[in-house]
Amino acid sequence: MKITIHHLGAAGVTALRAAQFVEPLNAACALHGIDQPDVAAAFLAQLCHETGALANLTEDLFYTNPISVINLFRTGFDTNRNGRPDQAEIEVARGYLRKPERLANRAYANRNGNGSEASGDGWRYRGRGGFQLTGRANYAEAAAALDRDYLASPDLVAQPSDAMLTSAWFWSRHGLTDKLLQVGFDSTTRAINGAGMVGADDRKKKWQAILQAMKADKP
Repeated sequence: MKITIHHLGAAGVTALRAAQFVEPLNAACALHGIDQPDVAAAFLAQLCHETGALANLTEDLFYTNPISVINLFRTGFDTNRNGRPDQAEIEVARGYLRKPERLANRAYANRNGNGSEASGDGWRYRGRGGFQLTGRANYAEAAAALDRDYLASPDLVAQPSDAMLTSAWFWSRHGLTDKLLQVGFDSTTRAINGAGMVGADDRKKKWQAILQAMKADKP
């Protein structure tokens, strides 16, 4: 099926932004078989929730609270692995506040194929695209699957065409169509967001709104 500006508007996407994304979305969905109305609606709902209605395609790493940094990036900052922010860890985290590049390099060091903090891979391969492609290994996998040079040009993933390509690839790669049809919508939220199910209600409301828009468009 063809996604329209009307469908995107149902998920809160502005008309201007919808016009920019509708063709890349249709191309990406066609490539990865996201063609059933309920599946396309679920994909759009998750995509629009994750990106703030397609407004944010690059991870925001500007933090002002050291405790938030520790809680969100435990691998890099919960150094004693006790699951809670300690005073020494808080002091370390303060040195990364309002410094997105420095924070990314520590938070994502030695993970997902990245090198050390000094390598700069954390910042270079920070979260981009609809579902926050993150880490050298994941950029490499997407690049191989889509025949794109994301390792050399990672900023491509934050551009409309490649953001939609990598998002549809992620959906297909993780079998989210089957999860949706066999288990239900919440299973796609869990696959994207983890056990926390953050924003579950908003995601589902968007899905239902898009489905209604699709039904209204039927002759």
